[in-house]
Amino acid sequence: MTDSRVTGPTANPTTGLPADPTAGPTADPTTGPTADPTAGPPADPTTGLPANPTAGPTAGRSADAVGSVSGRAAQVPLATITLLAGAALAAGSYLGPAALVAAVAVLQGLLVISWVLGTGLPGRIGALILGALAAGGCDTVIVRWHDHGYEPVLGVLGVALPLMFIHQLTRGVVRTRVVESLADITLLLLSVTAVTGLMLLRYQANGDKTALAVIAAMTAGLVVAHLVDAAFPALRFDPAIDRGLPAVVLGVLAGGGVGVLVLRDIIDFAGGRAAFAGAALAAVACLISIGASFAGVHSTLLPKTAGSAAHPGGAAVADGVVVTAISSADVVEGIDEDALPDSRVWTGVPRLRPVAAALITLALSTPAGYVLINALGS
Repeated sequence: MTDSRVTGPTANPTTGLPADPTAGPTADPTTGPTADPTAGPPADPTTGLPANPTAGPTAGRSADAVGSVSGRAAQVPLATITLLAGAALAAGSYLGPAALVAAVAVLQGLLVISWVLGTGLPGRIGALILGALAAGGCDTVIVRWHDHGYEPVLGVLGVALPLMFIHQLTRGVVRTRVVESLADITLLLLSVTAVTGLMLLRYQANGDKTALAVIAAMTAGLVVAHLVDAAFPALRFDPAIDRGLPAVVLGVLAGGGVGVLVLRDIIDFAGGRAAFAGAALAAVACLISIGASFAGVHSTLLPKTAGSAAHPGGAAVADGVVVTAISSADVVEGIDEDALPDSRVWTGVPRLRPVAAALITLALSTPAGYVLINALGS
């Protein structure tokens, strides 16, 4: 007759204690413990935090292997943005000084917005205000006192310096990453100031051709360099970026050719000066662009990929916000909570970063054009 009584779990033959009915699958004596299918990802032996389950197949690969395709593809948008910006400036220069002032003002506005929102710099509201005031002030003093060169804009920068510190003080309790904010805003103000050199050239003698030559040489050199790097980034300056020496050489040649085409009718640029001016401008612009690419890849401020050392435990980036998978329960002894990323960190709008990179390269290259044209044409 069968015993219908409910019996408990069988005893463990080793310890003599009843087995735990809630325990997971038993271990196989030949293979070790059986993995629990409901368990989370294994802990990272370096940080002690759970590994990021969303890390893709590229996690742990070198920057060269992961970023080579995306880096080459990024050159085409940069070339397109540079071409559009150069065409707008060239059209403004062709139509006259007033039209060029308007074109420069539009470029400054786009530069301020794309830089502040693209980089996600701390204190972005004040940065937008400071950038707009600096751009408006520089344009005003250049139109009024264009016979004095860059001297009038130095006063604008002098006023902007204390305003930058006042801006940091007004941030109140959210005043974090102060040095980063000051550095980003300083570069922005220098950029919107530098691009006014195109207006200075347009007001000078033969300004219709010299301003056009500077714009065309920089634009042609950058566009050619970006397209060559997109197709054949050989002899790279750094393994992590897809920028090579052949692109710079071809960009310099393109700039020299443009310089000859635009400046050949001006007697001051005879004897190879036109080619030298165009080539030198293209070289400056290409090297600044490479520096921007290098800074973007090696920056410690931008969010890293999931599972990287900068974000232990992994993080997901969406719409410019880093959302980490670390909770307070995940923090173990020996991990500094202050070193961990915030649960939601504003990192900017990634789609605007190519716009900012292209415009800031053109802006920072402009003073070299102003100096070269005045030095060779005197």
